[in-house]
Amino acid sequence: MASEGMKNRYLKFDAGQDGTGIRDEFSGYIDLKELPISGDLIREITQWVAEYPSAPYESSNLTPSEISKHDDLGISLMKRTAIELGDGYKFKYFSDITSMEYLLMDNGSIKKYS
Repeated sequence: MASEGMKNRYLKFDAGQDGTGIRDEFSGYIDLKELPISGDLIREITQWVAEYPSAPYESSNLTPSEISKHDDLGISLMKRTAIELGDGYKFKYFSDITSMEYLLMDNGSIKKYS
C-alpha cells in the first residue's frame, strides 16, 4: 500500500490551488484515495481545498476571523486524518494565507514551526 511508504515522513496539509490537501514531504501531493481514510474525510478535505482562498487576491479581503476559520478547519481535518491513519505518521499544517507552519505533536497539540 502506498501509505506504508509515507510512515515516519511528514504529511503536510495545505490548500494549495493545484493540490489535494495533503502532500508527502518528498514526493508531492498525494491521491487521497491512496490513504486508508474514510470517504467522508476525503470529501471534507477536498471541499476544504476547494473553498480555501489560497490566491493572494482571494485572501486579501479576509478578516482575521475568516482566516482563523479556514485554518482551524484545516487543522481539524489534519487531526482527524491522524486519528484515522493511526501511529507512524507525522503531520504538518501550512497556512497558504499566513505562510505559517505548524506541527501536530504526539499529544494532539499544535506547535508553531515557522
